[in-house]
Amino acid sequence: MNEKTKDRIKASFVLILILAMFFLMSYIVQSNLINLKFFYENKLLSVFIYILILILEVVILPLNSYPLVPIASNLFGWIPAATYSLIGWTIGSFIAFFIAQKYGKPILTKIVSLKDVEKFEKRIPQKHMFLSVVLLRIFLPTDIVSYALGFFTKMKKTTYITATLIGYIPMAFAVSYLGVIPLRYQIIGFVIGGLILLIGGWLMIKRFDKKNVGEA
Repeated sequence: MNEKTKDRIKASFVLILILAMFFLMSYIVQSNLINLKFFYENKLLSVFIYILILILEVVILPLNSYPLVPIASNLFGWIPAATYSLIGWTIGSFIAFFIAQKYGKPILTKIVSLKDVEKFEKRIPQKHMFLSVVLLRIFLPTDIVSYALGFFTKMKKTTYITATLIGYIPMAFAVSYLGVIPLRYQIIGFVIGGLILLIGGWLMIKRFDKKNVGEA
């Protein structure tokens, strides 16, 4: 079994696990199986904790915040939850980008696998960066991209954070909305959304690969 196949199997397993956790948390929250009284009574503190967790998730990487979204959507409402998710993911992505761009390998190797970061090197275009980052955020919403963009590009920080914010908007609002609808509709939504992301991501990667081959 080659390295690429192993990566695909690992990615598929992680995705299934994340979706299973998302559906489980949705069921638990919508069935009132957990007591959220403390969080209802301390909304401001809850918002701060939620955003902080999302920031740490992006920077540290081992976690994934998607299963927390149903809790936030039912606690704050799906539109505020989407807004808070957007804030947390964007700030976290900027911190990761800043660390990689400013400090490079010495710090990067202590936080993430450099091997994983380098896998994105050939897929990061050097032209039309703003649009490329928006598309990367939409179709490849993985945290490691933030480090790869900071490490392999010289993007301006304002350009990066604006493109990242725009790119995260569809995912933030879609996932937050899915967090409040019945489970059967969540499954349908994820199937449709997953197909769109897979096809869009595949076409984008092919385009980037073709462009890089042409420029080589």
